[in-house]
Amino acid sequence: MRWLEKIRIRSQMLFHRRREIQRLDAELAFHLEQQIAENIAAGMNSEEAGYAARERSVTPCFCASRPATPGVGQLSNCFCRICE
Repeated sequence: MRWLEKIRIRSQMLFHRRREIQRLDAELAFHLEQQIAENIAAGMNSEEAGYAARERSVTPCFCASRPATPGVGQLSNCFCRICE
């Protein structure tokens, strides 16, 4: 069954790439906002909370503002909110 799920996900990325990127971006933004809220509840100010949440993020970013890694493609625009 796992291979069936992999095929479904890959076909969605192939045929509906922009929609899937937007969906993943929204999910990442949700988790980032949750972490910021937790940091504020722990006593950080909003600037510190945002910085700490972004530092804690383990999501790789392939945006144009970061240097290219040889052999790894880059997106032409950054779709993540982490780099904003």
